[in-house]
Amino acid sequence: MTMMMLPEELIMLVQKNVNDNTSLTNLKMSCAYFNKVITQFSLARELVHDKFSKYECLSTCINADCYEDTVEIYENHYYEYYGRYIHYHQPALNNAKIRICKKDYKVRSPYCVECFVKHVLIGDKTNVRRDFVEDEVIIDY
Repeated sequence: MTMMMLPEELIMLVQKNVNDNTSLTNLKMSCAYFNKVITQFSLARELVHDKFSKYECLSTCINADCYEDTVEIYENHYYEYYGRYIHYHQPALNNAKIRICKKDYKVRSPYCVECFVKHVLIGDKTNVRRDFVEDEVIIDY
C-alpha cells in the first residue's frame, strides 16, 4: 500500500509556521491522535461509499456467463418468453434488499439474483431463499 502524503506546499507552510516547542508538541500529539482515530477500515469504508454513491443502474446482469449459470432455473422462461433458446442475461438487481442474520441491508449490484447468490455471497448457500415482492428482491441468507 502506498503512503499518501500531504502536498509539499502544505508541508512547507507547516514547517514555516510551526517553529516553537509548544506548536511542535501540539502538532505531534494531534498527528498521533488522528493516526489512532482514523482507522484503515474507516478509510476503506469512505472509498467504498464513494464508489457506491456513483453507481449507475444496469438493465441486465454483467456476468458474461449469466445464461449458462441460470439456464437450468429459467429454461422455461427463456423458451416461453422468447420462443427459442437464446443467450440472454437476467435483469440486474441494481437496488435490492438482502437479509443476513435477520438484519436488512440495501444492496446495489450489477448481477442478477442467481449470479449474485452464486458469485458474490460467500459461505454455505444451501439455505439461501429468494423472495420476489413487486419490484423488490429479498434474499434471506
